[in-house]
Amino acid sequence: MEEIEYSMAVPSDKDDIILLLSQSKLPFDDISSHLPNFMVAKLKGKVIGVIGLEYCGDVSLGRSLAVASAFRRRGIAKELYRQILVQAQIKGIKELYLLTTTAADFFTGLGFRKTVRESAPEAMRAT
Repeated sequence: MEEIEYSMAVPSDKDDIILLLSQSKLPFDDISSHLPNFMVAKLKGKVIGVIGLEYCGDVSLGRSLAVASAFRRRGIAKELYRQILVQAQIKGIKELYLLTTTAADFFTGLGFRKTVRESAPEAMRAT
């Protein structure tokens, strides 16, 4: 079995990320400006998973977690989250927020708790 490689996204990953987000019905219009803060999972050089962060001071918005349908239920999403969490800690992030309409149970299982958008810091609400 081929080994999945995890790394920060590079410009050549952009088209694969957009395709994956599009297939997952997630927004991708602003990917270019946030690409350096994305982590990808690759198999044979092809992006099969992605997650990103948007930084707002010492808080961050987790976004764009997607795994190609053929590779779901293999722990890739959890590993992407674990790896991006390390990046957030390196950058000194004290709080991590996310918005989701489809993965609430997944993130609750990772220790997130539901809250209303209005309780997030102003900088976060403005993203």
